[in-house]
Amino acid sequence: MRQRTQLINALRGHLAEYGIVVAMGARNVKVFQQALLDHGTRLPKTVLSISGVYFEQIAALTEKVTELEIALRRETARDGQATLLQTMPGIGPMSAAAIQAFAPPLENFARGRDFAAWLGLVPRQHSSGGKDRLGRISKNGTARHSQASNRRGYVHGKLG
Repeated sequence: MRQRTQLINALRGHLAEYGIVVAMGARNVKVFQQALLDHGTRLPKTVLSISGVYFEQIAALTEKVTELEIALRRETARDGQATLLQTMPGIGPMSAAAIQAFAPPLENFARGRDFAAWLGLVPRQHSSGGKDRLGRISKNGTARHSQASNRRGYVHGKLG
């Protein structure tokens, strides 16, 4: 995913120098190709050929990502625990697979708040005068705890 995004952004940057500007995102690649065809007669041939290489690489990476997503969905559908994890709001096949791969057995946690603390998701504090008032759990966690930050990255698909 990251490589595909880098390629799309590089292509957007290069073609912006020639006045071709398209919205960000992988969903706009087809729009980008059409814009390039529309402006093709005014662009140098080297720009067109290099852009073609970019589009080929983006298409190949998109195909590979799609294959991997299908395989991951298939594997998590077969696994009972992964299917159960996916019943929670916000947990999809990727998060379910990451939790299974990196988290200790879920039976080790007495409640969901303990698992959230293991991830590094901590409740927002509204304390005053020595009285602790804990609010909702934020997704920010604490930056000081690199181990917790790494766990959060694995589960949210940002590391690994």
